[in-house]
Amino acid sequence: MSVPNAFRYGLFYLAIPLFCAIPHVAVHAQNTTWTGTESTDWFDSDNWNNGTPASNDGAFIDTTSTNATVVSDQSTNGTATATDVGVGISSTGSLTIENGGVLDVGSTFEIGFNSDSTGTVLITGSGSTLTVATQFSMANSGTATLTVSEGGSLVVDGETTIELFTIGNDSDAEATINIGSASGETAVAPGSITSAADIEISTAKSVTFVFNHTDTETDEYTFSPGIVGDADINVESGYTIFTGDNR
Repeated sequence: MSVPNAFRYGLFYLAIPLFCAIPHVAVHAQNTTWTGTESTDWFDSDNWNNGTPASNDGAFIDTTSTNATVVSDQSTNGTATATDVGVGISSTGSLTIENGGVLDVGSTFEIGFNSDSTGTVLITGSGSTLTVATQFSMANSGTATLTVSEGGSLVVDGETTIELFTIGNDSDAEATINIGSASGETAVAPGSITSAADIEISTAKSVTFVFNHTDTETDEYTFSPGIVGDADINVESGYTIFTGDNR
């Protein structure tokens, strides 16, 4: 279902023009790239070419050929950190945050950055959290998928002078955000997205929001970020209230 101007479904309206993404440049103590040679564990230094990322490092996940990257169980492992994180920069990357895992990103998080890249991020399970202080970017020129489910949460709000949530910067860019399950899959409980800024959609081949979850009218699941730009909104299962400034 395309939403070019204004659309009402249940309890929400969407009105969508076009915005432009703003590039971000950060300075790192060092960059470290995922190899996954030992396991799926983010915290195992042998899975990175320059060791486990510290809070002032750039962390780049651009392979799934050995083991895909997993952040889990903050109570045992502590909080995963980095200044900037890229998932699918020039190739294919995957990141799962599960079982109460927490990743705290001090600046920018990017999924599917360059042309022909593919990035996939899943945040699932109660307490599983990705927090991004400055900018969350999807499909700058590549393909990006974000899924939040079963109580997992994305928070784009570091109380800095600027917070951005951007999608698309190229006519070949493709982005999908799944709340609950992906399209056509069995619905599961939703996760949440909290953003101090609207979700700004620039140039893209396609941007799709899929709401496929199990919350009912009694549960009152709320999607609060505003959506600014051209997107498809697929409501497949569950009851969702949209409260953002959609335009």
